Amino acid sequence: MKNNSHQDTIKGKASLARKRRHLTVSASPFNGVKLDLAIIIVLAVILLVVLPRLVDNYATQIIYLGGFGILSMIWLIVRSRRILHSFQSSNQGEDDQET
Repeated sequence: MKNNSHQDTIKGKASLARKRRHLTVSASPFNGVKLDLAIIIVLAVILLVVLPRLVDNYATQIIYLGGFGILSMIWLIVRSRRILHSFQSSNQGEDDQET
């Protein structure tokens, strides 16, 4: 009888381990920004690999990489502020309806 309870415990732990394998992201209005950031990082790595073959001058490479970084930063800031503004606007609308 002891073996059965031990096996049940092992089976229970195995089922818990299987449940943890799924990679999920909780619902957030900023999930799109996270996806954009992942895409930007992949593009930056590609740019780092390809750029030395296209441009020989190091100063020009730094200008291209800096420009890409600045444009990416601006894109992420604008996107985040839009989402935050729309989220705050929708919360204010709900607060006005409650009163």
